[in-house]
Amino acid sequence: MKRPTFALLGLLLTLSAPHALAQDAVIGRYGHHVYVMVPTDKAGNRAYVQRAAANACEGKSLCHASVWAESLDRPEGAPPHPRYEENKLAAFQRNRNAGVEASHSINCRLFARDINVPCLAGTE
Repeated sequence: MKRPTFALLGLLLTLSAPHALAQDAVIGRYGHHVYVMVPTDKAGNRAYVQRAAANACEGKSLCHASVWAESLDRPEGAPPHPRYEENKLAAFQRNRNAGVEASHSINCRLFARDINVPCLAGTE
């Protein structure tokens, strides 16, 4: 009796997957570099994007995170192909060995400039 129940549950989960709420996803790790994708509907929220980048480096003393919207195809390799750089939403760095606890930068073509947050290179 348990097998059909689990099979039915599995089928329901499979059918409902495309309608499930998207979440932040780590899509790649290349040494100390982490690639993160955020839901497209959250990509315009700078605070959300910055938090997603910082969360990807949670618990690491040396980490660099790059964030893109999930509407893009997934960047791969390190460094990513140059076409991904122009679509990157934000980056986060931590290097506790060098005394850097948290350093954010944002794509200033996509977000309003903030005197406290530097622009990603090439987006000034």
